[in-house]
Amino acid sequence: MRLSEPIEKHGFFWLPDDAENKIPGILRISESGEITVEISQFSESRFYPFNKRRLG
Repeated sequence: MRLSEPIEKHGFFWLPDDAENKIPGILRISESGEITVEISQFSESRFYPFNKRRLG
């Protein structure tokens, strides 16, 4: 995917099975299509290692 300019959106993000725990952050999509999410607040108790969660 190629974009004419990068996209940056501020919002709230959550895991599909935990919609009650929303975390503020920034979604960025570069002109080349690279997607990153930067979360603003991190609480280790809200997350599990990837090998303990089903990604889909």
